[in-house]
Amino acid sequence: MNQNNNVAMQIVSSGPDNEHYGIRRGYEGIIASAKKYVYIQTPYLIPEDSVLEALIIELNMSNDVDYLNNIISYQANTPFIYGCHNFYPQRGTALPYDFFLKCSQRFKKFGIHTAAFVSSQTGKIGPWNVEDGLPTLEEDRDLPIDVQAMHLFASNMIDDVIIGNAYASETELKALAKVNRYQLMLHVDYVKDISDIEKTIVEETQHFRRGDMTQAVIRSTIPRVTYKDITNIPHDNNEEFQRGDIVIGNDNFGIYKNELQIILQPHKEPRKNKIGQFKQMNYSCLTLSNLGQNSN
Repeated sequence: MNQNNNVAMQIVSSGPDNEHYGIRRGYEGIIASAKKYVYIQTPYLIPEDSVLEALIIELNMSNDVDYLNNIISYQANTPFIYGCHNFYPQRGTALPYDFFLKCSQRFKKFGIHTAAFVSSQTGKIGPWNVEDGLPTLEEDRDLPIDVQAMHLFASNMIDDVIIGNAYASETELKALAKVNRYQLMLHVDYVKDISDIEKTIVEETQHFRRGDMTQAVIRSTIPRVTYKDITNIPHDNNEEFQRGDIVIGNDNFGIYKNELQIILQPHKEPRKNKIGQFKQMNYSCLTLSNLGQNSN
């Protein structure tokens, strides 16, 4: 409406028999271009997915500020609010993990749909003339793309993972497609003398971290019950275990025989056999509580 109270109007002919969807496209365009508000008066509006998606508001998740609570206080419809973290082209400027969690928790407590970015190691195209990758998390910048995605999903804070830079390789896309967002998969290098029972414990047990956590190790205690009667001869048990090593209790460990542990803090314990170690790229996932089944 202009200063003379004239209103712009356009007649659109459309209907179920028209493949161009003129009216629906009009709704989408009006909603997307609106700055403050939209009034739609019609008895025939049955919003389809594309119209509902046009109503979604996306908020920046990468700042630990309280504006989300303010928005919610106005009785906002949370299904139409999405949250997305930033990506960071400059090396050394992406989010640290603890800050990422703190910011994300503001959104997840309201059940808001969330997203974050991973970086292709082959993609060179981004929004700026600096291209050091485009991750949300700094510690993920140089990791394989599937490991980055596992790290984000395992945080239990992220619903959608987006590749920040273009173009990801076919190999990266295939690796990303294989990621199970509900099951953390970690890559293991076995020692030469690993026994059959130890390999069975690693590969055929559904591992999860014991609830009463310790800072020294991640404990998976089910195998000591399942395989309590099976012998496990000591081997690779005299060295100092390092972060990322995987150990299993041997025959000298009493009730803890065949319990699987992942080392977080270096220590020596001859009643444990070292059976392998996680590849360096998985170290960022080691302190996550939802320890998943391993793949070698």
